[in-house]
Amino acid sequence: MAQAQAPPEELLPVYFRNPFDASEVFAFPPGTGQSEARDAVADLLLKRARERLSALDRPRESRPPHGQGGPAMTAQNSADPPE
Repeated sequence: MAQAQAPPEELLPVYFRNPFDASEVFAFPPGTGQSEARDAVADLLLKRARERLSALDRPRESRPPHGQGGPAMTAQNSADPPE
């Protein structure tokens, strides 16, 4: 019986784990270098942090009161069946 060969490394996606949240893993196209992936993740995380910071900088009056101002969102466990 012939063994299945692993695909060449250049055909595999490149994965880079968020250093601040191990549950978040970013996937990049095959051939992406580790330093290129690291830089892209760093850029994305900085952008995300700036967006969160700017949302906090808005005056309180322009933000809806807690629990209001948007559609309700409920987290659902993946083990729970959809309703």
